[in-house]
Amino acid sequence: MTLAQPAWLLLLLVIPLLVIGAVLTARLRRKQWAAFAAPRLRSKLLRRSSPLPRWLAFSFLMAGVTLLALGLARPQTTKGLETETTKGRNVLLALDLSRSMLVTDLKPDRLTQAKTLCYDLMEALPGDRIGAIGFAGEPYLVAPLTPDHAAVRETIDQLDTNFIPVGGTNLEGTLEMAIKTLKETGQKENALIIMTDGDETTGKMMKLAADAKRSGIYVFTIGMGTELGDFVPDKDFSDGRHHDRAGNAVRSALNAEPLKKLALETGGRFAAATSATSIPEMVKLAISDMEQFEISGRERFVPIEYYQWFVLPGILMLMISVIAGTRWRGLGPASAAVT
Repeated sequence: MTLAQPAWLLLLLVIPLLVIGAVLTARLRRKQWAAFAAPRLRSKLLRRSSPLPRWLAFSFLMAGVTLLALGLARPQTTKGLETETTKGRNVLLALDLSRSMLVTDLKPDRLTQAKTLCYDLMEALPGDRIGAIGFAGEPYLVAPLTPDHAAVRETIDQLDTNFIPVGGTNLEGTLEMAIKTLKETGQKENALIIMTDGDETTGKMMKLAADAKRSGIYVFTIGMGTELGDFVPDKDFSDGRHHDRAGNAVRSALNAEPLKKLALETGGRFAAATSATSIPEMVKLAISDMEQFEISGRERFVPIEYYQWFVLPGILMLMISVIAGTRWRGLGPASAAVT
């Protein structure tokens, strides 16, 4: 047997304090009565009553406090392991990790905004399985689909633009990997959310979009950046800007059109990150009609509680103590009998 909240046992420290208080109170009253009457008149003015009822009432009080403390500590045994199951969907997050995601046209920069959006999406979809792909010149499945959102969040938190050694924005390769990953789940409907500035695309994109649609994959694209854009930062250059082979400072702006087409082709939606606060609710609403399935979560121990066997008798004993009339003077020496 274990205690779920053992701190409540500290309540037992009250018992010796109550005993000490009762004894001191009794002695004080004896002294007060002794001072009230002359020695030769005490036997006439005072007659002793039996202390037994007061001791019984005080004992019920002590027993009640003890039982309440034990009950609040929640004694329990383990019934066994139980697997938590919920209804949910598969949602794969694809996060652009190319150098252009360091551009500061979104504050503090595009990548930080994209990470924050990932966290907000996980909060908006608590019952769904979440996975993550990080991509630049190549895509990597950094977090497989799982109901453990904390693990996915921790993985995303560690991603940066140095994570993938190959530069660029391989959106087609990312879409290919996402389709393969979601197909393997065997579910009829899945969701893919891509967060990118959409710098580089090829004609292969629409073929992959058609494949995603046939596979029941709704692609949501989030444009990270603004149409005006800004220079790509790079500390390796004296002016703090990244330069191409020709020596020109590289500027990056949001290329929204291919992202819009991809979302439209698959039945998803496009949104600009400038409206980031409304994106999680938009996605939640858009996938609400997707087919859900049972998701096995973490295993947990199922406890058998015994607190009621202590709390109820404890309350009963406290009530008996009150009814019996104990009010911290249960050890009084006598009752007055002035004749």
